[in-house]
Amino acid sequence: MSDLELSARMFRKVRMVDEEQVFTNEEVQKIINYIKEETPQIERLGIILAILTGVRAGELSALQFSDLKPNGILRVSKTQIRFEDEDGNIVIGDEML
Repeated sequence: MSDLELSARMFRKVRMVDEEQVFTNEEVQKIINYIKEETPQIERLGIILAILTGVRAGELSALQFSDLKPNGILRVSKTQIRFEDEDGNIVIGDEML
């Protein structure tokens, strides 16, 4: 038994046409407007940040207030990883990029 067992399904290629891979400008604006109309919650604001910056989910969840610099630049330097250990426990940790 190896240290890391991966399913072959994880590596199958799923083909999508370009129109199915990204939101249109109109769709982005609808999503942002909907989120702004609702009571702001951190998860909803995270969706806006991800849409506008392209930050990935793991990078988004690893962000800390100190990653926002005084000049308005957001420094993405780590990502959060999640995996199952050999005992079946879910392990969550940060990884430097």
